[in-house]
Amino acid sequence: MLHCSPFVSPTVGSARVCRIGLLAVASASILQRRGFRSLAAAAASLESEVEEDFTPQSGEKKRLPHTPVLVRQFLEHFEGRSVKTFLDCTVGAGGHAFEIIQAHPELETFVGMDVDPCALKLARQRLSDLSGSMAKVDLFHANFKNMKKDLKERNPELLERGFDGILLDLGLSSMQVDAPERGFSYYLDGPLDMRMDSSDVLGLTAEAICNNWSAAEIGRILREYGEEMRWKFLASRIVDARLNGGIKTTKDLASVVGGRFTSGRFKRARHPAARTFQALRIAVNDELKSLRSAIGQASSCLAPGGRLAVISFHSLEDRIVKYQFKELSLVFDKVDLAFMLLTTSPITADAAEIEKNSRCRSAKMRVIQRLCR
Repeated sequence: MLHCSPFVSPTVGSARVCRIGLLAVASASILQRRGFRSLAAAAASLESEVEEDFTPQSGEKKRLPHTPVLVRQFLEHFEGRSVKTFLDCTVGAGGHAFEIIQAHPELETFVGMDVDPCALKLARQRLSDLSGSMAKVDLFHANFKNMKKDLKERNPELLERGFDGILLDLGLSSMQVDAPERGFSYYLDGPLDMRMDSSDVLGLTAEAICNNWSAAEIGRILREYGEEMRWKFLASRIVDARLNGGIKTTKDLASVVGGRFTSGRFKRARHPAARTFQALRIAVNDELKSLRSAIGQASSCLAPGGRLAVISFHSLEDRIVKYQFKELSLVFDKVDLAFMLLTTSPITADAAEIEKNSRCRSAKMRVIQRLCR
């Protein structure tokens, strides 16, 4: 005899409804076995796999342009080691750069690059006065996907020698999200830009994707880069918006794909446009392809004994770092490059850091070392 779920009215009486009830009970059982008390708890866990939601926090004290994450853990992986050359491929506002230079007075050469000229300007200001350090600091505008070519042009001897330490700090910085004119935020209205390199006036923008790409292509990036389950529906919404003049601003896009951000008991829910914004930004800047290229190049730029640290902010990035590091640690190639994983699982922020800087909650760091042979 088939029994319907106690939550279904017996007057409905269809086999389909009974099956739905049984599925609901089975799903609840599975969730409990996996440690979730409810479907909401499982959803919250899933949301943690998306890039951290930069929700404006009311009552917060005014921040510095950008607060670097996992600084203590980053420095610990170079503690007690001689670091004479260091390469920061995403120097940003100079947060990690300042700390590593201060922690290693033996540092002779620090090289920093960034694709964002606005961030580079802040880094120059931050690193202009480094008391107690004799390091030569070289900062320049570049995309890390071209690091070997750019380094060869600027300092071929240093490239040949290799670096004792290299850092890749991925994702968005606070200063980029908090600038409406950059188009990264779904809370602040501005042009739908999303270019990391603001000097690339002819570069692809999120506005061009929304107003010119096909529904199939938009759906693909929503599915692959945003891991958005509603990708087909949202792609159609974006294309249909062209009938009303198209999508020009971040407010337009947030309204089309997310509607109103629900408050009340759903106040803590992630903004419904979060995955769409992430997907478009990744597509505009070709981030995942650039990351794959950068890890391969950075690992080959290490000196024997040198360490490469990568900080990621969402599951797509971390997955690439994890598997490329694993592959590197298993391969001994013809030029005697061999590596050892120093982090079997990603390093994350502790409770104290999260309390001071909520934007570090999704940060994960992995570190690999080139072996001396």
